[in-house]
Amino acid sequence: MDQAVLDLGQGLNNDIAVVDDSDVNKIKIKFTAYINDHANVTEGASFWIGAGVIGRPKMVWVGQFKIITTLSSPSIPFPSMELAFSGETDEFFVNLTLGHDVVKSEGIAYNVTIEYYLPPYVTYVSENTPYSGDVVKVTGTRYEIGGLFYFDKSVNHSINLKLDREQCPSSGLVNFAIPVRISLQTKACVWKEYFRAINRSMTVLPKTATIPKDSRAPPHYYGRGFHLDETDGTFVVCMNQHVPTAIPACYSYDKNSGFFKVVDVIIGCYLGKSSADGKIYGLARNQIAVYALDTTQDKWILHQDSALPAENTFKTNNLESTVSIGPLEVPSADHEAEHASMKWQGTGDGLYLKDGVNAWAKKADWFVNTNSIN
Repeated sequence: MDQAVLDLGQGLNNDIAVVDDSDVNKIKIKFTAYINDHANVTEGASFWIGAGVIGRPKMVWVGQFKIITTLSSPSIPFPSMELAFSGETDEFFVNLTLGHDVVKSEGIAYNVTIEYYLPPYVTYVSENTPYSGDVVKVTGTRYEIGGLFYFDKSVNHSINLKLDREQCPSSGLVNFAIPVRISLQTKACVWKEYFRAINRSMTVLPKTATIPKDSRAPPHYYGRGFHLDETDGTFVVCMNQHVPTAIPACYSYDKNSGFFKVVDVIIGCYLGKSSADGKIYGLARNQIAVYALDTTQDKWILHQDSALPAENTFKTNNLESTVSIGPLEVPSADHEAEHASMKWQGTGDGLYLKDGVNAWAKKADWFVNTNSIN
């Protein structure tokens, strides 16, 4: 037997004009009662449900009503499923709440399993915890609920997924569905299957050729990334892995005009000033040749490879494998750099700038097709 007790505290009606039978002079409580599967629940069985009110010090009201059961044959459990997405990045969650449909379901469900079906470009990462209920992973994206699934039972379950952009069949706004199958057995050992699906839309960048890193390139080289001089705020962004030789790969930002200008068409990877000798270095478009900047002539001079200072003497941010879209609230160290009030961040679709209290503004795409960016 289940019992619920509600303490309403002290009740007072100050409106003496209303009659006793008026709705404003009543406290109404609505409750729902369920009958679970049980050996005593048979066709035509009677059950009583009662409600009582105690008013101190000596007032007691009690009411009862009788329920006569009418059973379907066979009794079929019918699940209630609620699906939702959470997370705005490439990694996101599918959240499932599973219970009995209060109108359609009849009887206990046995051997309940949950199975998620994923598109080929969405990969399973992990099960998301915490969750309620005795849910056990069977294999892949298939889970099993232990024990009998009674009418008043429900579980919450969540899995962590990731969009594989390289496997997407198209670019732009991609719409996909993730179906979920619930399978169960009835009391008569008959298997039943129920399906639901949830839809999601995500932006996928266009696929472009990426120039691979040469095995002879020094460890300093990055295919796309940026350099920020923390002393004077000099900022240079490079995207050598995305552009042909005829198009410049590196651009420096002019704080006064708010525009970028070409560094030099021969430079594919700007390393910046080395703390070892104070010189400014860069790597050629072929990823191998080393150049040093003659600041008196503002000209890049071919340098001996052996004289290139160690990698740890330079400050660069390598963004070759960055795949997130749009600025991140908490980026990793190689995504973001800051000088004074200007904050730079590189993501999977380009370069962003946040100047002071202003919102993030996109300043460059990785896939440039002109001789300048702004």
